[in-house]
Amino acid sequence: DTVSSNSSNTQSSTDSGVHLHASPRRSGVNSDNNVNEANAQSRGSLELLISRLRNHARESKSNTALLALGNALRLRQEVSGEEASGNRSFGAEAAERFVETLEQHPGNVTAWVQLAVLQLGCGEYASARKMAQHATRVRADPGLAEAHTVLGVASQLLGECDVAEKEYNIALQLIIGQHSAFKAQHHRAALAAGAYDSELTASHAMREVVETPELQGAASEGEELSELAAQSIAALHNNIGNARRQRGRAHHAAAMAAYEKALAIGGENAIVRNNIALAHIANNELAKAETELRAALAADETFECAKSNLLKLHVYTQRVAHLDSGAGEHNA
Repeated sequence: DTVSSNSSNTQSSTDSGVHLHASPRRSGVNSDNNVNEANAQSRGSLELLISRLRNHARESKSNTALLALGNALRLRQEVSGEEASGNRSFGAEAAERFVETLEQHPGNVTAWVQLAVLQLGCGEYASARKMAQHATRVRADPGLAEAHTVLGVASQLLGECDVAEKEYNIALQLIIGQHSAFKAQHHRAALAAGAYDSELTASHAMREVVETPELQGAASEGEELSELAAQSIAALHNNIGNARRQRGRAHHAAAMAAYEKALAIGGENAIVRNNIALAHIANNELAKAETELRAALAADETFECAKSNLLKLHVYTQRVAHLDSGAGEHNA
């Protein structure tokens, strides 16, 4: 899930956005017809689910039923921005259900987070930040990582990139702590990259991997959790790269380091490749930017952000070449 297609100030390029959740790996094998068919099936399934959840929530009036209905309505809004019957959108109804949840249970992290996500989608970034801050004040809840992620996204969209990076790093630590199998993988990757501050720190980290049984391997369920954790962490590193890139050219190397971590942990990803291209464009490395945009389209040939940016890059480079040639003729 992303806040996507945000206009970038860099060469009028299209930013593929900051992630709220782990993004699925893009394979690029789906045609537009297949995507439209899949969306239609998703809408049909969600509408059936929403109908059942409405009945259940009406009968039980329970906190759990209201929250489940709100989540389903928000997902339905993401599948399509269409208005529901009358003048009420799926998003507005979802917000009502989350508010009802909070009236019963003011400390429900998921309800606060989902309200914040809805506010982000409406462009109400300051309101989204306040709601995410409410969520982060609840202690020892599994949803805290997502709360800090959303708070980071809202802060970044408000131009507070240092605050955003801090929140993304908190979310990283929470996810790593929740998934022991990924923790072992994280330590091994950090050791291989020389990321620890000292040999003593590295030795302690490796001893934790070797001496702790649950970190040495994982059952099939644990491996699935590790994959989910890896994708979530990769998305957060992508967000950190975006926040650093947004600070300007002085932070180019730091942004690139974050993007490389995202690829190393999460695998090939069109969104990350597109954002690396934007970093190169901001640093006036146009040939490198083209390489990255082509890599993005190799990962997902339907990715509109990369298509748009590649076209804009070609127009820009041709214009520069034309101006340079004109200047040369004038000097001659």
